[in-house]
Amino acid sequence: MRITNMMMSNSMLSRINNNMAALDKYYIQMASGKKIQKPSEDPIVASRALKLRNTVASTEQFKSNSQQGLSWMELTESAFSNVTSILTTMSELCVQGASDQYKEDDRKKIMNEINSLVTQVETEINSTYMGRYVFSGYKTDTPPIIKDEATGKNILNPEIYNKDVNKLLEAVKEGVVKTVNGLTEKIADLNGQIAAAAGDTSDLEAQKDALVKQLNSTLRADGMEVVSIADKVYLQTKLPLDPGDSGSGTGSGTMFEAILIVDGTTSYPLDAKINEKGDGIEFTINNKVVDVIIPSEDISKAYDGDRIKLEVGVNNYIDINSVAPEVYTQEMYDELHYFEKVFDYMNGTLSKEDTEIYFSGKAYSELSDSEVASFDKGLRSDFESMISKINSFNASITEQQTNLGTRMSRLNLIQDRLDDDKVNYKSLMSKNEDVNYADVAMNLNVANATYTAALKTGMSITQLTLADFL
Repeated sequence: MRITNMMMSNSMLSRINNNMAALDKYYIQMASGKKIQKPSEDPIVASRALKLRNTVASTEQFKSNSQQGLSWMELTESAFSNVTSILTTMSELCVQGASDQYKEDDRKKIMNEINSLVTQVETEINSTYMGRYVFSGYKTDTPPIIKDEATGKNILNPEIYNKDVNKLLEAVKEGVVKTVNGLTEKIADLNGQIAAAAGDTSDLEAQKDALVKQLNSTLRADGMEVVSIADKVYLQTKLPLDPGDSGSGTGSGTMFEAILIVDGTTSYPLDAKINEKGDGIEFTINNKVVDVIIPSEDISKAYDGDRIKLEVGVNNYIDINSVAPEVYTQEMYDELHYFEKVFDYMNGTLSKEDTEIYFSGKAYSELSDSEVASFDKGLRSDFESMISKINSFNASITEQQTNLGTRMSRLNLIQDRLDDDKVNYKSLMSKNEDVNYADVAMNLNVANATYTAALKTGMSITQLTLADFL
């Protein structure tokens, strides 16, 4: 086979170009610090790099979410602290108002100050974070407290406080109704066991005591406790219809004698339906209407303003807000605004409708001296009863604040973990993408030497021409 000069030149140029490409590759790696510049150079490295970059980006977004959520919660905590402080001051004022050392005008001044503090409480409920109302659920552009255009007084915003009765009924059936009926079935079953165990035993009292201890050891887990066994063989107990409180041991929910819903081994289920007005739930047992305290967790499911959940990890969500209907309840609003009505009544500015409802329709200016004295005595009693109510409201706010603090602690822990995750993922990303500069520098020198040698060798070979053979 004949090897021509052209073939030799082309082969030499091809290899020089290959050496130059290798040299260029290491030059780029040294300059960029990355192993590859495009996926085709190493698909496996490229695939891992994309996954790790996405993971780092997600972690950074989760960290950003947690920081925003924590800022929101810190503002909410500040509002809670302010409300508890205000309620404490109101309680102290009520103590003064209940004292017989103060006169009518003094109590009037105290009421005016309390009314001012109530307005400040409602200002706290309308707290905003970056222009968004923190207690309004998803309706962050809607304030929980608004002014009544007719009276100019603060009222609860129906857009936030109106319940979806169908949602409430669904939540109640899944919550309190299911819990109560489960307990009544247990009571009926236990009554049968007690009757069977008692029989004709002569030592019946000792056996009953032993049964009570045995039953309580299992029943307390369901929020129920045996008080005594009456009529020798039947269980007599009280059934809590507020399961939200029963587990903590601090609740004071409505209680019903078990005999109302259990007769021996026959249980009568609790039932719930929407009332005739369509604005609430009606409870019945054996076709008789009963009053039941609906747990707050069931009520919260019925409000349009649901909790705001931030994603702070893969399928990891955390509630960042507290909703106004749970924090500043309708009951709390009505009770705290009572002295506002009394104050307006004494000033003669209360509406005729409210005067009829609260003060028997007779204007304050028309009261006789004895009636004024009786009214003042009743007012002292109102101040006294308001002390316990305000303390109860304060305890409720404190509980909400404690719940918020628990979530904040969890969010702080999540932030620490996200910081660690970010460091770890970036370390993995660096190991996958970044070059080892020592290796690249050595390869660069080798490639440069190879390229230089190829040029020198090629120059020596290509110096020969046809003239040299003539």
